Amino acid sequence: MIAHKRIFLKKTTIFVKNNLHMREYCFIFSFVLVAISVKAQIITISDPAFKAKLLSANTLNSVAQNAFGNNVVIDLNSNNEIEVSETATIVSINVASSNVLNPGNIASLDGIQNFTNLKKLNCAGNHITNLDVSSLSLLEELKCNNNEITTLNISGLATLKKINCNHNNLTSLSTDNFINLTELFLYDNHISSLSFNNNPNLQSLNCSMNVLPSLNVSTLPALKYLVCNSNQLASLNLNGLTQIREVVCSNNNLTTLDLTGLSTITFLLFEANQITTVDLSPLSSVTYLECSYNPLTSINMDGLTTLYHLAIEGTPLSTIDCSQSGVQQLFCSNNPNLNFINVKNNHYSHSDPDMLNFAFRFENLPSLTGICVDNGEQNNLVHTNYNSSGNVIVYTGTNCATVVDMSTADINEFNQNNAVTLYPNPVQDRISLKFENLYQIKSIAIYNQLGQLIKSSSELNNDNEISLNVDQLEAGSYLISIESEKGKQIKKFIKL
Repeated sequence: MIAHKRIFLKKTTIFVKNNLHMREYCFIFSFVLVAISVKAQIITISDPAFKAKLLSANTLNSVAQNAFGNNVVIDLNSNNEIEVSETATIVSINVASSNVLNPGNIASLDGIQNFTNLKKLNCAGNHITNLDVSSLSLLEELKCNNNEITTLNISGLATLKKINCNHNNLTSLSTDNFINLTELFLYDNHISSLSFNNNPNLQSLNCSMNVLPSLNVSTLPALKYLVCNSNQLASLNLNGLTQIREVVCSNNNLTTLDLTGLSTITFLLFEANQITTVDLSPLSSVTYLECSYNPLTSINMDGLTTLYHLAIEGTPLSTIDCSQSGVQQLFCSNNPNLNFINVKNNHYSHSDPDMLNFAFRFENLPSLTGICVDNGEQNNLVHTNYNSSGNVIVYTGTNCATVVDMSTADINEFNQNNAVTLYPNPVQDRISLKFENLYQIKSIAIYNQLGQLIKSSSELNNDNEISLNVDQLEAGSYLISIESEKGKQIKKFIKL
């Protein structure tokens, strides 16, 4: 019995000793696994400029933000690396360049796919050529404008609400089944085809400055704002847009424009197309309308009682009759066949003393013989020889039967049409102002169509010609105010 007991104890001792060795091995193996795992947490970011920007995130800048909108640090352990665990609380990343004229140095966002909780990404103003954010399943807002992107992968991102990819080199983009999308901005690319499938909440679309031959937005029931100017559009389908407010389709190849059922439109620009006739009667809410530089043979504004601003320049029209509309601001220069203008409509128009918000601009109208205005509105006319012959008669009163005496009008030399020549117009990058005489130019200011100051300069050389850089202006119509010691003149130009 004793011998057997000794053997049992000996075997037990051997077993315990072997078990201790096994635990040591397991501990060492586990330590190695942990070390490997820790090393694997570091995200590989190939672009040094992108990595440096992420590492610069702190509470004083907006490079990274958490769910509460607070600026935060990404590199929490200060090891100059970005680890997967450090991305968990990041919902917004902003690595955009703050200066469009001085873009950032980021060429790749490789590594961004590890920020799986990201909802907002702004990488505008860099040199990115390819961008894949398809793995960011929670992404709601993407700003990648002002880059060099040729390929943008956003497939499957049904959470996206806002996309801004303006000023890139995209040739196509699909937003099919993006049911939450409300804003899509992709102007100044090379997109030749654009279709919409299951985008029930899209409200704002800007696809201007592309190469689209046609555009159908009739499948966008929530659309309110459409800007599609400066394409190659031969057709534009606006049917069924019951919530549309603003449409800009200037500088295209449209020959027709169907406005049927669009009673909610308040702002419409279709300048520089090939439209000969257009039915404006559905526009019962329109306040701002520009249809210049079309081969219009007739236009009927009867019933447009809400219409305030009308620009109808550079057409073959022989008469413009606003008597049955609400027009209070009319620009109709450069109409070679125009012989009569009627703006007597019982809506008194007025201009401010600086003539920035002027009521009427009637210039370069060689065939003009008469203008009819509401009594008192003659004070808003820029007194000049509208047709270079000085024989234009201004009328007022019932049936435009009363001749207004304009002989005592104070003609301002600098306000003459030929005092300042603007070219080229439309313009892409630089616009020149040529002066008939050598004036002391005090200031030049550029305003948008809302009267908001966009750009101004008071440090000018007193030359007969001044050149301005307008390359950074968005496409559209602008007013330029030139002030000299002889007075002030307003000119209009179109930015392509």
